Amino acid sequence: MFMIITLAIIGLLLVYLEFFVPGGVAAFIGGFFLITSVVWFAFLSVNLKYSLTYLFVIICITIAVCRLALWHIRSSAKNNSLYSDEDQEGYVATSFKQELVGKTGVCASNLKPSGSILIEGMQEQAMAETGYIEKGTEVKVIGGQGSHLIVKPL
Repeated sequence: MFMIITLAIIGLLLVYLEFFVPGGVAAFIGGFFLITSVVWFAFLSVNLKYSLTYLFVIICITIAVCRLALWHIRSSAKNNSLYSDEDQEGYVATSFKQELVGKTGVCASNLKPSGSILIEGMQEQAMAETGYIEKGTEVKVIGGQGSHLIVKPL
């Protein structure tokens, strides 16, 4: 009986540890230990009622351990976090070229509603303000969204 309880405790500790160590290995091994503990208890138990009660208790304790780990993560100070937010501050994944707003260009492909345009000899991603613009139509850049320029026909 001592080994069954020991397996369950080690399994619960590994499940708790998985919340703080990425990879999934600790949770896999912890789950294996918990299942082994339940199966072993069922083999040694003389009554089905005791086996089901043990299974229910293990499930409830596992849920409590997961909730405790989540609470610990939420309540811990930012300095104790495994992940750094400092390097993400002010980062913009993509943005359009602001200096092209107000300039004119020619559609290098059909804009339905997005495609490409030629401005100052450079091909840029563009999106029509409304509707469809055919290839070769002269357009004016009126703004931008993400990495696309927003254009309207002249």
